[in-house]
Amino acid sequence: MRSQVVAAGTPLVADLYLVNERDVRGPHMLHVTARDADGLAGAVVTREVDVTGGERYGELLVEAASLGTRGWRPGPTRVEARLVDPSGGEVARGYDDVLVVDWRRTEIAGVGAIWETGNPRVRGFLEGQRGLTVPAYADALPRLDWIVVARSPNEGTPGLIPADRLRQPDGRPGMAAVFYRGRNFETELHRRVDATVNLAHEEGATPDPAVPLTQGYSVTWSGQVLPVNTGTHGFVVEGSGGIRLTVNGKVIIDNLAEWFPRVHQGVVDLVAGEPATILLEFSQRSGASRARLLWSQPETDLPDIAAMIERVSRDGTTLVLVDRADTWMETLAKATGVSYKGSFKQGRNWLGGVHFVKEHPLFDGLPTGVGMNWPYQAVVRDGHGRIGLELEGEELVAGLWHSFPMQLGTAVGVIRHGRGRIIVSTLDVCDNLNAADGPSHVARQLLSNFLAFAGKDDGGR
Repeated sequence: MRSQVVAAGTPLVADLYLVNERDVRGPHMLHVTARDADGLAGAVVTREVDVTGGERYGELLVEAASLGTRGWRPGPTRVEARLVDPSGGEVARGYDDVLVVDWRRTEIAGVGAIWETGNPRVRGFLEGQRGLTVPAYADALPRLDWIVVARSPNEGTPGLIPADRLRQPDGRPGMAAVFYRGRNFETELHRRVDATVNLAHEEGATPDPAVPLTQGYSVTWSGQVLPVNTGTHGFVVEGSGGIRLTVNGKVIIDNLAEWFPRVHQGVVDLVAGEPATILLEFSQRSGASRARLLWSQPETDLPDIAAMIERVSRDGTTLVLVDRADTWMETLAKATGVSYKGSFKQGRNWLGGVHFVKEHPLFDGLPTGVGMNWPYQAVVRDGHGRIGLELEGEELVAGLWHSFPMQLGTAVGVIRHGRGRIIVSTLDVCDNLNAADGPSHVARQLLSNFLAFAGKDDGGR
């Protein structure tokens, strides 16, 4: 299959190959049938093919066979292929599985609002693909059925930390940068002072003329940051490899084993005028290198978080946390009474961990009662950033199991609060809402399901 996740109404496109272990040759008929979850044939393709045989492991029989999906029932679909000889005897059989998703038919009801900053991913999806105009959240808005939050409780728009806010460990301007051979800070190669942390080099370029490496190196930047305002500061590191950021002795970003480019985020409370120690560790594997340190200072005119949560209890509003839910959990635990013992990072699949999901309206039209394997590949994110919330008192909908050390966490859960509900999700929904690949249809279905669920009044039950 060209894609194993496809939107309903979009043709399934398949390339069919023969693994010929019997030296089959000559004219044959190829029959391709797609069957939905009820076993009903949704499309049939029949082609005459001429098999050449010989020692070719995979012979292309049909390229870009198209099977229409209009009117299909959403859910798992099996595409079966049969090769039949001139006498009608079956020579070979094979299949592949796909998921048909129909998020456009999911009805989003009720009155809602959005609170997000920076790239308007949720707003872009709801306006551009669902045709919904949704206001930005504000305390003065009247009763709401749902509020979508795609940000931390306190995070301004991040920007590069300016040079006048950075000091070396000895108090002089800049950050002390040390380059090492090896990805684990093994052999020191070079020292320099950087005015800001803004490393960016294309693939094949060295990070410094004194460093004879284009890959397999590591860097540390150490010094102090001088906050202007008192309050919660957000730190963002755009990195092409592993990143660990320590501020005032507290590790706020810990993805040093990361292999792939990613945006890393963490928060910490700082006091205006009091220098805070800072250490950024960067491990570059291969390819283009990038390490940029940004921050967002405490915001003003923020919505009243306590009042937002009170809406949930008083009005029956559903609060939908679809990005960085872990940064909300301590606040939610105090307000709702659920027990929160922190979060953990599951790591990669081969380390012995997996997501799983039960049947629930939040996952309508998607596989349930299963481990969250290939249909969910975009939203479970096969990397070190997969987060499980150690919660008690919520309804567990999708879980995250980590086998060593043994930990069980929540990836998607529903917290009851008064007359309303709070949906928390650590799945990578927002980054995939407007992506072009097939698996991103799952992200669009999930957000549509979250809002359809939020728009239904359950009478406070």
